[in-house]
Amino acid sequence: MQRDFTGEDRDKTVEDASGNEVGTVDLIDEGRAQMSASSDMTSAIKEFLGWDAEDDEGELKREHVAGVDDETVRLRSSDEVGANDGV
Repeated sequence: MQRDFTGEDRDKTVEDASGNEVGTVDLIDEGRAQMSASSDMTSAIKEFLGWDAEDDEGELKREHVAGVDDETVRLRSSDEVGANDGV
């Protein structure tokens, strides 16, 4: 994702690369996002995001985001992280 998070991203659904709901953006502070995990978030996604397995909330980093639309923040797949950061 090329831009910082904005207040408009608050309360958006976070989806994994397959379109499954994994959480919600809760807080935006100085372009950074905090999100809460849904009960469907897997330990693999937590690991991908750099969270501990017990974490139910944490930072959502731009490098993990493939895109944002009016209602959702879509995560990249783990093999895409770093591949398109300059695009």
